[in-house]
Amino acid sequence: MENGYFNTELKILCCIFQQIKKWNCPNLSAPYWRLYWNQNEGASIYLDGKETVLTPSKLIAIAPNTPFRASLTTPVKHFYLHWTAAHPFENIEPAVFSFPVSPHVRDLLNKLCP
Repeated sequence: MENGYFNTELKILCCIFQQIKKWNCPNLSAPYWRLYWNQNEGASIYLDGKETVLTPSKLIAIAPNTPFRASLTTPVKHFYLHWTAAHPFENIEPAVFSFPVSPHVRDLLNKLCP
């Protein structure tokens, strides 16, 4: 029988909502998780040549040590949360995950990010 135990410890490193005017970065790899949500369109991230457009209808999670680049075509209101997680979530393969924003989550985000 496999042990299903895992450590649920999370450490929030930062949680910020701000207007960004410059975000053209060639390598944003870091040893922590990232969660992105933009209140408007204008930013993209790229992993292995594949573009992921940041929109109000998507939450984007980026695994630790994922080498990606970012670009900005117009200023955006950008929410980001950086955190570390214990086993087994600290050793996820480099990846970008996209999740649809439900109406309920959108309401919460708009309250959190006025």
